[in-house]
Amino acid sequence: MENSKIHWLLVTHSNTSHTVSKHFQVVQKVYRLQRSIYGLKQASRSWNTHFDEVIRGYDFIKNDYDPCTYKKISGSSGAYLVLYVNDILLIGNDVKMLGDIKA
Repeated sequence: MENSKIHWLLVTHSNTSHTVSKHFQVVQKVYRLQRSIYGLKQASRSWNTHFDEVIRGYDFIKNDYDPCTYKKISGSSGAYLVLYVNDILLIGNDVKMLGDIKA
């Protein structure tokens, strides 16, 4: 995930109605957001859900007790990934494995 400005799909779609003031002809339109927008309440949740799906695709296992911590064990090599807001801490005992994860 090279760019932090990737747009993620919203999980829930909420309808917003917009009406024009009484001095104009009343027009009602319904807008449906198809992507998460920075600044909305759902944006951080959407980002976290997307991150979780992507990182699990790389064979990381989410910790049951701390949902911000993931681990990946491969033979005698292991790596831990800790997510805090939009910062990632990657710790492991095999430099090659850590390099592969970062690439």
